Amino acid sequence: MVINGAGLDGATSQAKEDGEISAAKRVAQSWLSDIADVVSMTYQACRTILVATHLDKAMQDGTFHNDHKCLVGLCEELSAAYPRTFLNLVPLFINALDRVDGRTALWTAVCAEAHTLLDQQMVPKFINSCADFMDAYAVDVSKPKWSTQEEVFQLSMMRELTQDQQRSAFASLRKMGYIIQLPSRTIIMKPQWFAAAASVTLSPAPGDNDGSAISLHIPTNPKQPGFIFEDHLQGELLQLTENLPEMQWPVDPNPAVQKDKRLKEASKLIEFLADLNILVKDPRVKVLCHITNFAVFCAYCISAVSLQFTDFPNARTMWVLPALLVRELS
Repeated sequence: MVINGAGLDGATSQAKEDGEISAAKRVAQSWLSDIADVVSMTYQACRTILVATHLDKAMQDGTFHNDHKCLVGLCEELSAAYPRTFLNLVPLFINALDRVDGRTALWTAVCAEAHTLLDQQMVPKFINSCADFMDAYAVDVSKPKWSTQEEVFQLSMMRELTQDQQRSAFASLRKMGYIIQLPSRTIIMKPQWFAAAASVTLSPAPGDNDGSAISLHIPTNPKQPGFIFEDHLQGELLQLTENLPEMQWPVDPNPAVQKDKRLKEASKLIEFLADLNILVKDPRVKVLCHITNFAVFCAYCISAVSLQFTDFPNARTMWVLPALLVRELS
C-alpha cells in the first residue's frame, strides 16, 4: 500500500485545520477497506505494509523527521481501524526510484511478512521442493525465460509427481509468483525478468519531485503521445534495461550474434507485454484486433485521423503504450 510521504505532516495538519481527511489517509483507507473486504469474503489471510515514497524529497525539504513521525502515527491508527489487514506497525519510507536501497528495503519487508504469513502452516513437501527448484531456476542464466505448461511438467521437479500433484504444484507456483501464466497460455518462468520490462514500459517521465534517480522512461513520439515504432521500442527496452541484472540479456563473444539474440528476446517481451494489453498495436498500421474496451485510445485515434483498417505489407509496426497515452491526454 503506497502513499506519498514527503510533506505528510504538513498535509495532515492542514487537513485537520480544514476539518477534512488528508489525501494520504484517504488513499490508505480505501486500500485497506478493499483488502479487508476481500479477506473477509474469501476467508483468506493477508499481511499489509504501508510504504511512503519520496524520501529524497522529504530529506531535501527538511521535513523527514516530522513526516516519519506522522507516518508512524498514521500506521498505528490504520492498524487499529482495520485489524483484518494485519498492517505492519513499522512503515517504510523510501525513494521509489532508488533501485538499490529502496528496492532492497521493500523486498526485505515483503519476504519477512510472507514468512510470518506462512509460519506454522502445513505445506506439502513436494510444493516446497518445487519452490526451491524455481528459486535456483530464476538465477540460472542458462535457463529459458518462458515455456509452455507441457514443458513445465517435464522439468525434473515434476517428473516424480502424480498428475494431481503436478497440477497442485503448478497452481501453487503460480499463486506464489514463481511463474506467470499469460492469456496466451505461455508460462513466464522468470517473473522478475518480465516484471522489470513491464515496469520500464509503464514508467512515466520523471517529475519535478522524483529526485536525482535515473529514470527508466521510454520516450515516445511527441506529436503522437504514447506511440512508438517496434524497432525503436526494442532499442529502448535494450538500452534502458541493459544494466538490470534481472533481465539476464544473452551474452555472446560475437557482437553481431549477441545483438541478434537480444533483439529476438526483446521482440518476445513485446509480444508478452501485448498479451496483457500493456502494449497495443496501432490499428492504422497493421490490424491485430479491434480494441472495443479501450475507449480513450479509440476516441483519440478517431479524432486524430481517419482510420482505415487495412493491412499494409511494407508498413512498420507501431505500438501504443496505453498508460503513457492516457497520461498525456489527461
